[in-house]
Amino acid sequence: DWILNAGVRYSHYSISADFDTSLFQFPVVSTMNSNGALNGSLGLVYRHSKNAHNYLNVSSGFRAPNIDDIGKVFDSEPGSVVVPNTNLKPEHAFNFESGFVKSFKGKVRLDGVVYYTYLKNALARANSSFQGSDSISYDGVLSQVQAIQNLSSAHVYGFQAGLELSIAKGISIFSSFNYQKGYEWNVDSSMFFPKVHVAPIFGRTALRYYRPQLKMEFYAVYHSGVANSELPLTERSDGSYALDENGLPYAPSWYTLNFKASYFFNKHLALNVGVENITNVLYRSLGSGVSAPGFNLIFSLKATF
Repeated sequence: DWILNAGVRYSHYSISADFDTSLFQFPVVSTMNSNGALNGSLGLVYRHSKNAHNYLNVSSGFRAPNIDDIGKVFDSEPGSVVVPNTNLKPEHAFNFESGFVKSFKGKVRLDGVVYYTYLKNALARANSSFQGSDSISYDGVLSQVQAIQNLSSAHVYGFQAGLELSIAKGISIFSSFNYQKGYEWNVDSSMFFPKVHVAPIFGRTALRYYRPQLKMEFYAVYHSGVANSELPLTERSDGSYALDENGLPYAPSWYTLNFKASYFFNKHLALNVGVENITNVLYRSLGSGVSAPGFNLIFSLKATF
């Protein structure tokens, strides 16, 4: 009834880099960055019965700084220039999750999980100095000096829930729901602000018909909106977002309706058809500067030999 999984791993990395100083007179011509980390995981599963179990997982991990983090020179935005930082250390993550899976007589299946991640020594871009000056001339523009630094911390938490309901033979409803929040410490403001790349509420609900020769699915994908005050600091003036009633960038909520079907003539030949974004809605996934496809037809024929 009880299953215990445990593991431990030691990792070590070493980066050796030479700097070409012909275009940018960086005072360091070469550097070595080397660090190691001991990480582990512990998982526990309790099976009440063949139809229900609970689980608990804790783990740690790390991400080594890469060549770009250590040695890249670039103008991130007008009036700012990022210079190399050869003294970076790895980021460390500490994770926790707890969940359950339960089914009722093969007709209803429920699952859910809550999770939390804490990120220590997170790499973040912040104001710095170069040869004792906080500003330098870069491409003819006086620019604030910045560097990637181990100055930040972040935490992400949320939950996921799923439901599958069998209505009749071959007909079922499936739905998944995801909620998450993430905050990152801003060194300049000494406050936590929303973290980049953390999606708002999103989910998927589908009506399915599955038989040996024919599979059909009509489903909706939905995504909540993000107000300007909930955007990461670096994106609150991003021109790729829509504008709210106050003229401020924000991410509108959206949903799409879709249909897909597969017909199996035999075990060797199958026809697949689909209609995505049936209502031809204009939307963008959060963090993407490119609009998603509109009304989309899919036809494919699959042959297996």
